[in-house]
Amino acid sequence: MKSINVGFDTIGNATMICYDREPILVTDPWIKGSAYFGSWGLSHEIPEEQMDAISKCRFVWYSHGHPDHLNWDSIETFKNKEILLPDHYGNRIYNGLKQEGYKVKTLKDKVWYPLSPKIKVMCFSDIFQDAVLLIDINGRLAVNTNDANRLLIWNKAVRKIIKSYDKSLLLSLTGHGDAEMINFRDSKGELVMPPHLLQKNSLSSLIATNLDYYGVKAFIPFSSLHRYQRSDSIWAEEVSVKMEEYTEAHLKDAARSFPPFVRYNCENDSFEEINPKKNENIIYPPEHFGDNWTDPLSAEDFIKVKKYFTQVEGLKEYWDFITVVIGGKENTIELKPGHYKVGVKFEAPRNSFMFSVENNIFEDMLIGNYMKTTWIGKDPLSRMYPDTLPLVKYADNGLAYTKEEVEKYLEEYAKRYPFDSMMENFQKKCASIIRKVVSEDSKTYSFLRNLKR
Repeated sequence: MKSINVGFDTIGNATMICYDREPILVTDPWIKGSAYFGSWGLSHEIPEEQMDAISKCRFVWYSHGHPDHLNWDSIETFKNKEILLPDHYGNRIYNGLKQEGYKVKTLKDKVWYPLSPKIKVMCFSDIFQDAVLLIDINGRLAVNTNDANRLLIWNKAVRKIIKSYDKSLLLSLTGHGDAEMINFRDSKGELVMPPHLLQKNSLSSLIATNLDYYGVKAFIPFSSLHRYQRSDSIWAEEVSVKMEEYTEAHLKDAARSFPPFVRYNCENDSFEEINPKKNENIIYPPEHFGDNWTDPLSAEDFIKVKKYFTQVEGLKEYWDFITVVIGGKENTIELKPGHYKVGVKFEAPRNSFMFSVENNIFEDMLIGNYMKTTWIGKDPLSRMYPDTLPLVKYADNGLAYTKEEVEKYLEEYAKRYPFDSMMENFQKKCASIIRKVVSEDSKTYSFLRNLKR
């Protein structure tokens, strides 16, 4: 490839390598191993040139704790680098890395940090413990939103900054929804796809929506470049984004959409496509990653599982009970003793399930998409994300378990963006009311969902 003085490469899943005469910054470097207990692998190899540049970067930024971003098979490579982190409430990642001997620095929200003469960064963290990184490279703005939702709480500030740049590029998760929990089952154990996944909108329209929303000039595919490799999750390939779709989007609107892996020159705004070798499509049994679906849950295990869920105080406002099926045996946790109208059932192999509970990373089980989730009662599918899953995230990542601790958690983020936080809460309350009175299968719900987007 042509050498570059000032600019960046995109490679891997959500990895960006920024140059200012030398490699300066790398973001979310998942460079080896797997993610989500072996469910995800990298779709393509990382070429030797980019791998060498990653190893020479002075700074490493991690957006959040998901293993396709903060990857524990890869992080040991960066023991002697300066790790940059968003200002996440609870400081779980910061404290964990410090204890392991890493050099760590927190980037306060809405503050520019110079990393080299021609590179500076600004970070925005949010209540879901995701983060956005704005990277100014020689007067061009790279908007790295990776997995972060378009939250009102920070997007106004981000869009205002974007508007001040003549040249801007968006690097963002864009796909058909497999990067979240989609392994829903009905009472018969049959797969039930959420309605919005069945539509499978074209990437071109999704990209155009994101560009118009942020006011960014062009899009680079990002944070979506993985493949499923476990035999019990390979079914999710059906809704995962394909490289050909990105190619099609680029050919359809080359002025606004780039190929997935590029070298972008921030001196003359030219780009060169990187063509990494595609990884071999090997499918592994769950046993390869230590999971056996027949392994039972011990009495001691169940005590840990019960403690894990019951300590998240807010769950009982939405669920009466949680049933865990391990090794074919059901174990039920009563959140509201004597009530069994509304609940959820998780069916999973023991090893990864217990590891997620013992290490407070339960969301990894959901995103791996081999654990089966069954709703019982009238709780709609969508409630997991606006209501219950955030409570688990606040507990796992922000150490907020009780109502009082959650209130304090949310207040901390609200202080950073007072007006925007108020509008975000208003929108959530409206959505909650709508979900109670409008069926998700109705045309009215679809219309309101599209209007919100």
